[in-house]
Amino acid sequence: MTTHALPTHEAPFTLHHGDCSDVPATLPADSFDCSVEDPPAGIGFMGKPWDSYKSYQPRTPRGVEVQSGLKLLGFDAWERGFVAFMVEAHVAKLRVLKPGAFVLTWALPKTADLAGLALRLAGFEVQDSIVHLFGQGMAKAGDLGKKIDKMLGAEREVTGAKSVASDRWSEVGRAMV
Repeated sequence: MTTHALPTHEAPFTLHHGDCSDVPATLPADSFDCSVEDPPAGIGFMGKPWDSYKSYQPRTPRGVEVQSGLKLLGFDAWERGFVAFMVEAHVAKLRVLKPGAFVLTWALPKTADLAGLALRLAGFEVQDSIVHLFGQGMAKAGDLGKKIDKMLGAEREVTGAKSVASDRWSEVGRAMV
């Protein structure tokens, strides 16, 4: 087994741990060339409070303004809170980015439109988007092959039966095969 010693020189970066709306205020203006980020998705992931914005209370006048405007437009509470939070974080970041700097921010497909809206409302110009397409296996609603056969009127050969605890469900299951 070979081991390698870690370099002893100072790292070429500094990691700042803290709230993304607070840390930029501690940094010099116009000091970053870009921001690459993975913010919360805004969907209440696994019930985690850090990803739930349904009852978000804005911390800045801009956040209050954004949340109020989105309410007038009929946005849901979680959408208003998510966008207000993202706007506040982006406004704080805008001060530390150099002119012409870019932001690469991740978002779920469900919230990508809201993340883009937040960037625009914070003062950024959205020029390009990168899309990450990913599959999650077979659709959970049913067997696509069976649906196509049914649509074409084709009959499927019954190759076996599943047993279940209830006769009622057995009958339903047999009718679906």
